[in-house]
Formats: sequence, structure tokens, C-alpha cells
Amino acid sequence: MNHKVIGISQSFSPAPFVRALKERLQSTFLPDGTRPRVEMVDMDWPSPDADAPKLVQEGDVKIKVLEESYQLTDKGAQVIALCNFRNIGFLNEVQTEITTPVTDILQACIEELKKNPVKKLGYLGRPGTDKAKLITETVYREVQVEWVYPSEAMLEVFDELESGAHCAVIPDQKKACELFGKVCSNLLSEGAELVFPTCVMQSLFAAALKSEGYNVLDSMSAYVSYLCFTDWEKLPKP
Repeated sequence: MNHKVIGISQSFSPAPFVRALKERLQSTFLPDGTRPRVEMVDMDWPSPDADAPKLVQEGDVKIKVLEESYQLTDKGAQVIALCNFRNIGFLNEVQTEITTPVTDILQACIEELKKNPVKKLGYLGRPGTDKAKLITETVYREVQVEWVYPSEAMLEVFDELESGAHCAVIPDQKKACELFGKVCSNLLSEGAELVFPTCVMQSLFAAALKSEGYNVLDSMSAYVSYLCFTDWEKLPKP
């Protein structure tokens, strides 16, 4: 029996998200009644020193993701799932080197928005950053939405989240949800119809936030569906 094989890139990705994505994929039944096979690779990769130039550090990330993609392809992966929003900026560079489709959670969210369009989308993150510009512009190229950003008062919430690393520490999930809930409430009160998570760790709290009544895009579920139910085919040789 031919199984769908999904490769997960772990490079520079939060371990809790990678684990959750793998578990969700392995527990999802495909139309033929099978479940996908998930492949990952463990690479012994010495990263540059912390004080290395930005160009060197960014290049290291790209090369590691590309090498990981080669190995996942060798393991039979029919699609490679990137698990970090920082990969968005160079996904196309990796894709030009291999014929196995490479995708990310942002594209999955875009496909979800195409199926369930809204006019105003709330940005669950710190506005005015290079990351915010990259995400909003990438989305807008395919789905024309008006972005709603957190108010100035909400920046203190992000300060607390970042300083306490609440969204990366499992015991602090309740506190993280409480803090993210404040931002969601702010965005929805400002007219957002749907709140858009802007980091993979936020996707782990989507279900909890939705249960609290916040209309949040369940980006994890969107990613799982996108990976499992898309017919992935090899791309032409570059």
C-alpha cells in the first residue's frame, strides 16, 4: 500500500510545535483509510557563534533547512513541512533547489482564508516589525484583507510574553492563553472578524482561545489538513 509521506523540518523550530504537529499528522485518517507516515531527521549541525554577522547566521539557517530537505526527500517525503515563520523569507530559495514541494504553515492559513474569507483580520503579534511586514504582505498577495493591529497598550502584553517565555513553556499555557486572550479581545473590539496567529507556538493555544469565545484561526488544524489532503506532486527540475 502506498502511504502519504510527510517530512517535517525541525530546523530552528520549537520542539513543542514539532511534536504536536507530528502527533496530529499521525492520528489523521486520509480518504483511503490510511494515516500518513511522518519522517524527520536529526542533524548534528554546529551553528555559528552568537556574535557572527547576521548574514552568516541567516545563511546557516538556509543551508541547514536545504540539507534537511535533501535528507527528507531521500527518506521518501512527498512534501516537506517547515515549522517556523522565519522560514517564509527563503522558502522559495530552498524550493528552487529540489523538486519535492516545500511548504509552511502560513500557506496553509492562506488556503484556509480562501475557503472562509473575511474582510478584517487581526494580527496576533507585535506590529511594525520586519516579521509583521513579511507575514501581512505574503497574505495580502493572495487574500486581500484589511489588517487590524493590537493597540499601543497591548505592547506590554508582548513584553511579558517574551520576557517570561510563556508561549514556549508548557506549564505556563494557562498564563499564555490569558495574555493572548487580552490581545484577541483588543483586536476583535477594534473590528477584526478573525484573529490570525503569527508564530507556530500560538497555534498550540488556538483551541483553548476558541473555547474561551475568541474567534481565532486554528492554524495547526489548517496545517494538518493542508498537508494531509493536498495531492502533492513533484515539481519540474530547476
